Amino acid sequence: MLTVDFTVQKPVIEYLTAQVNGTRTVFTTANPFDEVVRLFCNGVLLEESNDYTYTAPNTITFAYPPKVHPRDGAWVIRAELL
Repeated sequence: MLTVDFTVQKPVIEYLTAQVNGTRTVFTTANPFDEVVRLFCNGVLLEESNDYTYTAPNTITFAYPPKVHPRDGAWVIRAELL
């Protein structure tokens, strides 16, 4: 008898905002992961390999450093991790 497991793992949401300084390209997540499901920078969905790469268990490397916002210094980097 064939059994199929349809369990869906929900991604862990992590915000890397505090690590943005305008020059940093390598970010470390608090949670280990096997896969980056989606990565957003200020609401813009980034493309893996063009915009970033990841190395399990907890490193995301941007192709370019996220710049500090000129008005309030805030950038929101949202990582959805499995």
